[in-house]
Amino acid sequence: MEFEYWLRTTWKKDGTKSYRSLYEVEFGLPYRLQLDIYLRTDRSGDTGEIFTSEQLELRYAPADWGVLPGNPTLYFEWIRHDRRDEPDQIEPKLLLGGEVCPRWHWGLNLVGEFQTGGEREREYAVTAGLSYTVRDSRLALGAEAKAAFTDTQADRGNFETSVVVGPSVQWRPFPQMTINAAPLWGVTDEAPKAQVWFNCGWEF
Repeated sequence: MEFEYWLRTTWKKDGTKSYRSLYEVEFGLPYRLQLDIYLRTDRSGDTGEIFTSEQLELRYAPADWGVLPGNPTLYFEWIRHDRRDEPDQIEPKLLLGGEVCPRWHWGLNLVGEFQTGGEREREYAVTAGLSYTVRDSRLALGAEAKAAFTDTQADRGNFETSVVVGPSVQWRPFPQMTINAAPLWGVTDEAPKAQVWFNCGWEF
């Protein structure tokens, strides 16, 4: 079992900011299953109004770690928004990752995020990361990138493209605790100016 806190701060090119917080509890289950439950809050820096959501996520690994190339994991998430004008979303993913060579690790996620109503917005994304273990079980440094392509039912196929890239760091002050940070900068016209991810977790 693990508890994690996430904070994502986004600086848009028009000068506004937004904040997303996630409070997550993870449960390891038999047969390579994992159940995650989230409480999510979103706040706009302009109005200060806070909106809440709940997320339910299930992961399944077809094989033990190291058996299949890329160690694939299948992921499905349902997001329920408390705002009546905000449709629910479903989010399937394929998670891949492993060790390139001693001390070097990689990760690649193929992501879909689909609204169940409203404008029926669809987002297709690829996230990737590469890290180097500076000190075993203590410190790792790396780089991350995310490319997202979004369209709506009214303009299907005309994608808004957002690409962000930047460094990442992972620190383990205690064996049970993980702290991660990744400041990412937009490199396309439709990307935010910057987006900073922070995450900390405690495993029980």
